[in-house]
Amino acid sequence: MTELDIHEPYSPLMPILKALLQRHGMTLLEDALDEMELHGVERSLIQDYLSGRDTYRLEFPLPDDLAFQSIRIRQILIRLLSLLATGEPQLLLVTGIQFAGSAGLKLIEELLQYNHAGNFLMVIGIDPAFQHIDENRQQHWEQWLSVIDSRGIIYPHEFDTSSAPFMNWPGLTHAGVSHDYEALKRCEQLIDLLCFQEAVDATTIQVQRLESNIANQDGTFVWQLLLCHGRAQLYCGNYEDAIVTFDRLLEIAQQNSNSANLCCAYRELATTHIFRSDLTSAMRYSQLAIKLASAIDDDLLQTKALFCHFVASDKANVPFGVERLRQLLIQLEIHQMISGRIYVLRNLYAQVPFEVKLDLHTALDCSVEAIQLARHYHYETDLAAAFHSRGIIYNKMGRHHSALRCFRISEYLREKLNVPGELARIRNGIGYILCQREKYTEAHRYYLLALNTVLRLNDFSEITISLYNLAWLYAEVRENDSALMVVNTLREMLRIRGTNYFPFRNSHDVLLLQCMIHINQGEWSRAEQDLERSYNLDISISSEGKYIRPILKARIEAHHQNYSAALLEMEKAKQAETQLAELNIHHQLLWHEVAIRLHRQLNETALAYSHLHSASRLCSQAQFALHLKRLVHFWHQDELPAAFAGLQPPKLELDQLLHLVRQEQRMNQLWQRVHEMRLLATLQQLAVDLDSEQQIAAETLRLICTHFNAQAGFLLVNEDKQVVELAQFSQVPDSTLDGQRLSDWLGHHQTTRLLFNGEVPAHDDPDSPKAVRFSSVLGHPLLEGQRQIGEMLLLTFADSAPLNKSDRDILQFIGNQLAGQLVNLRQRRQLIELSSTDTLTGLRNRQSFQAILRNELKRIGRYGSEHPYLALAFVDLDNFKYYNDSFGHEAGDRLLCWFADLLVEALRDFDICCRWGGDEFLILFPHTRADEAMIPLRRIIELLALQQGYTDALANHLGREVILPQDRWLNCSIGVSDTLDEQNGTLDEVGLLQRADRALYEVKRHGKGQVFLASHQLDHQIA
Repeated sequence: MTELDIHEPYSPLMPILKALLQRHGMTLLEDALDEMELHGVERSLIQDYLSGRDTYRLEFPLPDDLAFQSIRIRQILIRLLSLLATGEPQLLLVTGIQFAGSAGLKLIEELLQYNHAGNFLMVIGIDPAFQHIDENRQQHWEQWLSVIDSRGIIYPHEFDTSSAPFMNWPGLTHAGVSHDYEALKRCEQLIDLLCFQEAVDATTIQVQRLESNIANQDGTFVWQLLLCHGRAQLYCGNYEDAIVTFDRLLEIAQQNSNSANLCCAYRELATTHIFRSDLTSAMRYSQLAIKLASAIDDDLLQTKALFCHFVASDKANVPFGVERLRQLLIQLEIHQMISGRIYVLRNLYAQVPFEVKLDLHTALDCSVEAIQLARHYHYETDLAAAFHSRGIIYNKMGRHHSALRCFRISEYLREKLNVPGELARIRNGIGYILCQREKYTEAHRYYLLALNTVLRLNDFSEITISLYNLAWLYAEVRENDSALMVVNTLREMLRIRGTNYFPFRNSHDVLLLQCMIHINQGEWSRAEQDLERSYNLDISISSEGKYIRPILKARIEAHHQNYSAALLEMEKAKQAETQLAELNIHHQLLWHEVAIRLHRQLNETALAYSHLHSASRLCSQAQFALHLKRLVHFWHQDELPAAFAGLQPPKLELDQLLHLVRQEQRMNQLWQRVHEMRLLATLQQLAVDLDSEQQIAAETLRLICTHFNAQAGFLLVNEDKQVVELAQFSQVPDSTLDGQRLSDWLGHHQTTRLLFNGEVPAHDDPDSPKAVRFSSVLGHPLLEGQRQIGEMLLLTFADSAPLNKSDRDILQFIGNQLAGQLVNLRQRRQLIELSSTDTLTGLRNRQSFQAILRNELKRIGRYGSEHPYLALAFVDLDNFKYYNDSFGHEAGDRLLCWFADLLVEALRDFDICCRWGGDEFLILFPHTRADEAMIPLRRIIELLALQQGYTDALANHLGREVILPQDRWLNCSIGVSDTLDEQNGTLDEVGLLQRADRALYEVKRHGKGQVFLASHQLDHQIA
């Protein structure tokens, strides 16, 4: 092995498999794969790679499946080696094992651990003293050596190796210098086969070559390389690095206005935020990906965007839409995205509370189909997850024994797979089922096992679930102090991470649970505050929350003796009950418990007894002894004692958790500062790279909105006492908001304003755009000294995370920098205009025109095959001296201005006019032959004739009647030449001007007021 073997997936095993297949034939591979019953993407990937074909992975693992998928592919390769190395004994010699990547070393480690049936002996030469330059590779090497040491392997004495023909392993050739696409293909193969650390190392080398301008700068290559680099970083757990890379992809797609690539970048950003449990950002980016994909005629792109959004919606417990769900399942089946289809089928139950067209029986059927698919394709992790989902559905249906049986099957499968994160999820599920059966002590043990596991993994998604489950358990057994400790930790964790969502729950659920705890403690003021915060929270509440919130409100109103209001809230809860797809027994008991208290306070004994009777029957059916005792306390209006005093909260784990979250927050803040420094450097460079206000404003807005996750941005400037929209940027294609409307609503201020959770109202006009809800709006004035020259406006919509005060501070700095850039640009533009413009007519002056002409001639010399010509016209005014002598030089100056206006009106936008001197003008016609230029030149003479010598204009200017004989009317003579005659000679501006001047002389000689074309074909002819 050599250093280049890091670019080979699972080297040295993959090269050995290739050598065995070359010896025995490729049919042996098909037989081995059939014997392993390998199907789907894994079979096609291994077939393609070992056959020398390009690999392609349509589906990449989700966070829940990543660890298992990596383990599984290594097990497949070990099994494949055992099947291929049968028959006569094989001796496999490997030296230079230190050059293997982390995935290859892990594979060798597992090969040593597991028994195999292969008829081979592998001899590995190890150099324990070898030192890698790269720190990460050295760490992996040392970890592997420690495993080897622990297995009691003895290192022999040094021996001298002599070169022999069979030891000259061909290895990999270097593909990084002259074959960039070949190097990229190897990087993609590493990712397809889940060798993520090797992929990071390989793509990092290529990105460094790209940034040093050594590698291919082709746009397609750059895009594919950065996409590969970002995915490698993501699956290695380098989330912040991945976000930086995908942000770069987003910028490239925005600059190129490539909708497909833009959709892809948004989808990759959404996936990254799913991995880092930032579900708010994940949903925002996935929604943007869907909107872009729907406008593109690419079915696969739409499918991937929809699936990404489903995963984000599922984990955030928000509606996805039943029509979208149906469309997604059809498209997943069409594109043979098996893992994605299993994921949707097994998680469809989470959408039941939001969709009246779905029910638990449909969800149960879908989970059964997911189990069948997972069994058929031998997707063990999907099989375990599908049984988990089936258990949840059984639980919601009240079939607790069936639910626990499914959970036990899932636990068994996950223990066999040895994937700790998945094992923690099923333990949380088992704990929940045990709570439903009032087995709180055993449930507590399961919850603590799950919490300790996910703390080791730093899996914040599952940590939040574990914390919520623990807090609910403590509240249920009236360990209120412990419950409050856990729920406060959960709230602090969500606050630090800046999100309102966690899997299957959101901040509403946390606030309502905290309200319930405060009620149990008799902290009524705090309970009211919790409830008020829930009502003010600008995110959707679940149907369960809609049911529980009015019940808690009724409890508080009853405490304040507002009995009519309390009864009204109880009725609201009863109405919300109809929206619950499943009403578990705890929901029903809570409603009855509050109703008993309320009616007892109102001395309505009969109604109270009716609720007591109904609740007692429910407890008897469910064998809830603890709740039955509680009902007696409620009837007697006694305070409830703690049920399980021995359940100790995990104080050490909670302290450790807050430490980890704060550490993550500090790291995020550090990354934020690094990103801001990069952003500032990029924004400063814009003034150097771009030369117009519109370009700088548009690019600044794009960078700011992308960096700060603002969905819309506007830059307004003051011009001629009017407010003009200089640039706008929107990540929401169908937004109806415009910058002028937002500015009018905010009002004009000399200071920065940051507003939260409001609505930009619609105008009174019924045809005007609708009101727009926002989570934050920032307005920053652009100032030149004390004078406001414009305004920068940023907006985040209601379903997105708002801008914060830290964002405001850096945006103030950026706004001031932008104001300075715009002022400098305007001043520079004014200086350029003064130096390049004729002060009298406003046309180009002689110096700037000559520079333009020289550049055009150079362009023709460089790209002559595309546009090999231009035309040049020399214009001289006839009878101009008569006007000067008759009406004075001031009138002559006015005449020149009027004629300049006529030229601008008669010519095309890209034609260039200049005042050459006195009453002489030059006109440049790019990409135009002389005969083609004759049409606008004749039009100039015709328009000038219609002015009748500017008699009326002169009279108005002089304030007296002006009478001009027709032979004294202002006219012009024009000579025109082009570059066609010069194709066989040297293109020269002097020669071109001289030929146009000679053509003008011919016009003067033949009577003026005409156009003469001095070309090779029409020499000495009057047009």
